[in-house]
Amino acid sequence: MFKPAILINASRMKVILACLSLDAML
Repeated sequence: MFKPAILINASRMKVILACLSLDAML
């Protein structure tokens, strides 16, 4: 039941981490 929510949260975290890494590079 909670697996879909966990997957969505994980994907969001990956996007946020990617944005933060890009900001750090710039």
